[in-house]
Amino acid sequence: MRNILLFTLLYLSSGSLNAQKLAGVVYDRANRESVPGAHVYLEGSSLYDVTNADGRFEITVNAIVNLPLVISHISYQTTAILNPFTALPDTIFVIEKETSLGEVVVEAGRYSRRQLFRAFRREFLGTSTAAQSCIIGNEEKIDIWFNRLTHTLSASCDEPVLIHNKYLGYKIYVTLEKFEVVYPGRQLGVGSPLLIDFEGSTLFEDMASSNRTISNRRKNTFIGSPPHFLRALAVEKLEDFDYYLLIKGDLFVKKPSDCFTVIDMDGGKKVLVNPLLIPANFATYHGFTYHATVQVQRARKEETEVIFFSDTFFIDAWGTLGKDMLFVGYMGSLRFGDKLPADYGIEF
Repeated sequence: MRNILLFTLLYLSSGSLNAQKLAGVVYDRANRESVPGAHVYLEGSSLYDVTNADGRFEITVNAIVNLPLVISHISYQTTAILNPFTALPDTIFVIEKETSLGEVVVEAGRYSRRQLFRAFRREFLGTSTAAQSCIIGNEEKIDIWFNRLTHTLSASCDEPVLIHNKYLGYKIYVTLEKFEVVYPGRQLGVGSPLLIDFEGSTLFEDMASSNRTISNRRKNTFIGSPPHFLRALAVEKLEDFDYYLLIKGDLFVKKPSDCFTVIDMDGGKKVLVNPLLIPANFATYHGFTYHATVQVQRARKEETEVIFFSDTFFIDAWGTLGKDMLFVGYMGSLRFGDKLPADYGIEF
């Protein structure tokens, strides 16, 4: 059936994955004492542990994935181990936060806190049904300001932003180190953003694992998302899941094999961007040079342009990748209110 949901893992030939264990101990760098109560998690996933009284943690993962291991504690600077499956030290040292007052530049009198937060919420959470159900539990802790000269809305928070997504049944913790939205003009919230820049990390806590209604909502949200597209691409099933590829200005649908070459690798898939997608002329997107581009339609309705900054990219066992591509259009419009954990669906 064409409407079957794609929860297929990449390792279809082997049929199973090898469990990996991430374990260690977290210490205060200054006094060499253990740090209890720190959240240790794979970035963007629901897999985590909280360090015990000795600072120890242990996380079991079903595959090697391209995600950093994050250590977060309210009293310490957030630390990330970029390659935890190959370079995880037995002891991780964290640095205590300095107590200081941040300097925030606000255009006084032009926009109220309420107007700033409304614009922030729209660009941070989105406008979908799921996004509108979200409650930010500590919104008063978020610093928000707008720079009219650079057309930029900025936000940061000294503690993880706590999001209650009632529609999808998740509690989401976001370390908001940087969030910038660049608008095309000098007015707040006018026009589609030219650029949204986020720096931080995300942890999902499942609050409704056995709720059938919420389970169906999650499946519907997953369909058409970037991870869904990437998993379908990795197992070469784009057409089976109603994804159609076109070249800009061309009316004819292209075969996935005309656009991509998928190669099996240990730990995921290597994808080559075929020359057919390379523009004839030098191409840039908001000042950034890119390698190739393709138009993606799903079910002939949702339209996305995928921009590739390299002729090769890698998809890991969960359908995640690095920063080698950019989604513009429907997939690019999805915000935190529509996000699911990176490990969503891997148990199916």
